Amino acid sequence: MLKFMARRCLMAVPILLIVSTITFSLVLAIPGDPASRIAGDHATPERLQAIRDQLGLEQSLATQYFSWLNDLLHADLGTSLITQTPVLQEITSRIEVTLSLAVVSLLMGAVVGIPLGVAAARRPGGVLDRLLQIGAAMGIAMPTYWLALLALYLFSLKLNVLPIGQYVPLLEDPLGWFENLLMPA
Repeated sequence: MLKFMARRCLMAVPILLIVSTITFSLVLAIPGDPASRIAGDHATPERLQAIRDQLGLEQSLATQYFSWLNDLLHADLGTSLITQTPVLQEITSRIEVTLSLAVVSLLMGAVVGIPLGVAAARRPGGVLDRLLQIGAAMGIAMPTYWLALLALYLFSLKLNVLPIGQYVPLLEDPLGWFENLLMPA
């Protein structure tokens, strides 16, 4: 078992290198000069040169790639071009909300999905099984944004049972935390 896991981990290295190369290449595939895209249409030549120097765009592609890869391996994701703060700081400031939403979504899926799946499996081809198949097909076929808008309209505006667009930290109010995550989950 350990040999299998070690082999899988070693296989991940070339896959990660391939994915990182593709990611780096996709950024380069965007037409135009990256500095002019960042600075905007009315940027001065001095501003464009400052951006090129800051991002190392004057270096060769191989140097840029290995510099980017080195920074990535050291968890240096750079600075946000919009907020001018470190990207890692931007991510960590939002990780609580993201993980909370993931946990509540996973729990909802398990609490609802497992009992319904077991109930449908008890009588294959039965009424409940057919209804769940139709419901699942409709859920897959319906665009997510449309389903979200319908749920917002029904549960938040008409029935007024769930709040919209808020986040309450778990330690501040556990019930409010869960209540505010039900709609997005």
